[in-house]
Amino acid sequence: METMTPNSIISPKNGIKIRLPKSSIFIILVPAMLLFFIGGTLLFLYIWDEISFPAFDRHVRQHWTYAGVFLNLLGASLCYTLIQWVFFYFSQGRKMDKIGWRFQFNATGYYPAKAIPLKKFRPVLLLPALLVGVLPLIHGYCTGNGGIYTFGLMGLLLSSYDVTYWFKLRRFDGEDLVQGGKKPYEATVIRRNYGKK
Repeated sequence: METMTPNSIISPKNGIKIRLPKSSIFIILVPAMLLFFIGGTLLFLYIWDEISFPAFDRHVRQHWTYAGVFLNLLGASLCYTLIQWVFFYFSQGRKMDKIGWRFQFNATGYYPAKAIPLKKFRPVLLLPALLVGVLPLIHGYCTGNGGIYTFGLMGLLLSSYDVTYWFKLRRFDGEDLVQGGKKPYEATVIRRNYGKK
């Protein structure tokens, strides 16, 4: 059975409030992503170049410059936000009043302003990680394109909280309703199928 901290689940009258404890996840994700970046870069160099300090230095200078990182983050953020909007637009019956927008430093993007079934919300959490992160990363590895590879790493970095949030919502049934909040990674789940655990 999953153990929950008092800050992660609060049960109001109309549903269960789910929150990601961002500080503890950040402490876990930053070292994991650093190891992933270093390990991924070494694997890329092993396949397409050589594992040596000059090759590593050359790769970092070529693909991890300030301008390159900024452009990759900007491009990945725009793709990420576009995927969110398209999916919410069509899953909400093409009604703009059911889509909310939040602009905050740690999470900018769209969220469901009205309750939707969880089975329609889960793909929004995983699609950006797949389309902006995993697929460019695999393409960069297979073709030896360090720029696309770096873009894929940035996409994975941007979607890491969404994937963690998907795991947090996994225990609920697909027919349960989810209502996004104005705060990032916070939602209220309204149980509709009490027969399932």
